Amino acid sequence: MNLPPANPESAVAAWHDALAGSDQLAGDSAAWLISQLARRDLFFGNRPLCTTLRPRFLSPGQQRFLWDRCRTLLGALSVAFEAAMAEPAIFAQFRAEAWESELIHADPGHGHPHPLGRIDAFFNPTGSSFWLTEFNGETPAGQAYSDELAEIFMTMPVMRSFLQNHRVFPLRSRHGVMHALLTAAGPNGRSGGAPVIAIVDWREVPTQSEFRLFREYFATYGLRCLIVDPDELEYGGGRLAAGGVPIDVVYKRVLLTELIGRHGMQHPLVLATREGAVTMVNGFRAKLLHKKASLAVLSDERNARLFDTETLAGISAHVPWTRVVEARKTEWRGEDV
Repeated sequence: MNLPPANPESAVAAWHDALAGSDQLAGDSAAWLISQLARRDLFFGNRPLCTTLRPRFLSPGQQRFLWDRCRTLLGALSVAFEAAMAEPAIFAQFRAEAWESELIHADPGHGHPHPLGRIDAFFNPTGSSFWLTEFNGETPAGQAYSDELAEIFMTMPVMRSFLQNHRVFPLRSRHGVMHALLTAAGPNGRSGGAPVIAIVDWREVPTQSEFRLFREYFATYGLRCLIVDPDELEYGGGRLAAGGVPIDVVYKRVLLTELIGRHGMQHPLVLATREGAVTMVNGFRAKLLHKKASLAVLSDERNARLFDTETLAGISAHVPWTRVVEARKTEWRGEDV
C-alpha cells in the first residue's frame, strides 16, 4: 500500500473530511468516545477528560525534533541542578524556602533527582519551534490518561477508515513510569520479591481515577500497588507502611507544599524518605527544578558559563527570558537594563 508522506496538516484535513463527510461515522465516533470515557473512568473529578473527536497528530520529523530539543533542555536542567548543589550562590537563585532547602539537602539521593518529569510547552503548529512554560519535575501526571485516550482513538470508528491511507502510532508513556519506579526501587522489595508500590495523594484529589488506572496497569506485571492517603501512612521499625502493608517505593503524587503545610516535617513519609527506609519518586531534590525560578536560572546571562554552545542555543530558542524581580542589572536582547 502506497501511503502519502507524513504531514500533520494534511492528516488533520483528512480526519476532518472523514467526519464531515458522514453523519453516521461522526455520530458513531462520538458515541464511542463517550462510552469509552465512561467505561475507563476517564474523568478529572466530574469532568470528561476529552471532549474532542481528534487526537494531536505529529509527523516522525516533529517527534524527533521534540525529542532532540527536550533532551537538550533536560540536560540543561541537570547541569543547573548539579551547579546549584555545588555552588550556594546558584542554589540561592532558585529561591527555595527554608524547609525546601532542608529537604533537598537531606534527600538520600536515589539516582537521578527527577526520574519522572514533564516539559510543558506551547508547540508551534508549523512544528518548527516550541516555548517552555514550565518543567513539572515534582509530580508530573497524565501518563495513564494519555495512554488510555490513545487506545480510545486507535479503536474509534473514524480511525478505521483513516488507517486506510495513513500510518498512525500511539506514543505511550505509562511504561516509563513503571520503569522509573522499578529502577529506583531495585528488582526486589525490602522483604524479598517484587517491590510494593504506593501511590500517595489526598483522597479528595480529582486524579484518583488515574491512580486506579496505574494500579491496574502495575497489576498486569505482577506488581502490588496501593492507593494511599498521606494520613494513612505509618512509620516504625524502619519501615513505611499503610494498613499494615510494608511499602518499598512511593509514587509520590502529593505536592510537598501541601504535605508539609498540613503535617510538617515529622510526617511518616518525610521521615521514612530522609532515613532511607523507603524510595520515593520523585524525591525531595526534584523540588528544586520544579520551581518556576528554574527558568530564570537557565536564561540568566550570569549562568551562561555552565552550559556548552549547543545547550545555550537550545535555551535561547525555547526558554522564555525570565528573571526574578529584584534590584539588579541584567541583559535584555543584548542590552543592559
